[in-house]
Amino acid sequence: MSADKEAVLQVKGYQHDRGYAVTILSIILIAVFAPYPALFPWAIALLGLTLGLLPISFLKEEDRAFLFKIFFYGYLSRVLVACILHLATMRYERNPGFLIDDGWTYSVNGWAIANKLERGLPIDTESVRSISVTNTVNLYDYINGWIYFIVGYNPLTVFFLNCFLGAVTPLFLYFMTRSIFNRSAARLTAILCGFWPSIFLWSTQNLKEPLNVFLVVVCFWAFILFLKRINPFYLAIGGFALYALLRLRSIVAGIIVISVILQLLFLIIRLIKRWPVLFLAMIPIFVIAAINSNHIIEQYMSLIQNSGMDVSSIARTTGELRKARASHSLAILPDYEIVDFRSLIVYLPVGLIAVLFAPFPWQVFSVSQMMAGPEMLVWYLMFSNTAKGAWFALKKKSEYTVCIFAYIMMILMILGAIEGNAGTIFRHRSIAMVFLLMFMAVGIDMKEKRGVQYACKDE
Repeated sequence: MSADKEAVLQVKGYQHDRGYAVTILSIILIAVFAPYPALFPWAIALLGLTLGLLPISFLKEEDRAFLFKIFFYGYLSRVLVACILHLATMRYERNPGFLIDDGWTYSVNGWAIANKLERGLPIDTESVRSISVTNTVNLYDYINGWIYFIVGYNPLTVFFLNCFLGAVTPLFLYFMTRSIFNRSAARLTAILCGFWPSIFLWSTQNLKEPLNVFLVVVCFWAFILFLKRINPFYLAIGGFALYALLRLRSIVAGIIVISVILQLLFLIIRLIKRWPVLFLAMIPIFVIAAINSNHIIEQYMSLIQNSGMDVSSIARTTGELRKARASHSLAILPDYEIVDFRSLIVYLPVGLIAVLFAPFPWQVFSVSQMMAGPEMLVWYLMFSNTAKGAWFALKKKSEYTVCIFAYIMMILMILGAIEGNAGTIFRHRSIAMVFLLMFMAVGIDMKEKRGVQYACKDE
């Protein structure tokens, strides 16, 4: 090699090394002099990307390549949208930096809790409620408070955490769907749940929905995979998610428990029907239950009487909750009164239709409401596929899907009864929407394989 070429290579190597040195020095200077709250969201973003991609790298090739794209693009697109929406709303006179008012409320309450923690003041429910901007407080306010106490105030921190939850949830749905149906349906499920517009949007904001949906999905993922493999690891993960959900949204945790019990009862009845001799093994349980039934019934009736609960009072309470929400332009039958069980039953079909199909085209009054239009149009067009996939799942894979059906029906009925506003319905139904999208994916997959016997196994 000539001396000139060696000199050129030495210069290039020097420039290359100098570029590395400048980059490293810049990172060190930014880390030293930039405010800690300004740096931490990006540390969270990088950590979330690592925590998502690292487990995926150990999967089989047929899963790894697809899930890498789903998580990588889903996560980065959420982070990008979160930043854009945060910057675009910074000039808002009301709740600057927050597209949705509830996100601002959680953030303000969280910052107040962080200030109390920093000063060593108590953060019991009563003291926090007194400084809450809504006079209410829940676990999600405390989550915001602890995050801001540790890293300082920057809403992007919580935004990016929710971006991670929104991007990782489709991975659990993928494996759950694959274990019940097949890989092609699982891929469609991951795509739909990863990029369904409303679910995508909630996961870029400071809202409870991303965490709620993640915990619900993990609970069912763990239970269904436990039924497939009988591994206590899944019970441990599911139990932890259920406990967290119990603290965050107890009514949803209760519905999951009921759904799991119904699934187990279904499996027991199915086993007894297949092997009647198993009925003999159940006789001791029936005897013990019969012996203790009177005592249990007496305790239950005493509890109901002491609490003053009856069907009419439950109906009236439901009516009060619904009426409090049936306001503004998206109210659903704001003048309707639920005063007894009969009026509740009469209203319930209307509520269920609203939960499934609201907001309706004639309920568009603002730019933010117009954003829901394309999504609802796709939902209307694809609903037949959802119904087809749901029917197939219940008919052919009931040993795994009874719990999901029970959960969906109970959630829809509760939302239909107490939610009197199409806007809140649109957001709150996300805890059931992910499973409806799973059935939609199954229906679409069946349609694409028309004329071929549909396979319910890994391909």
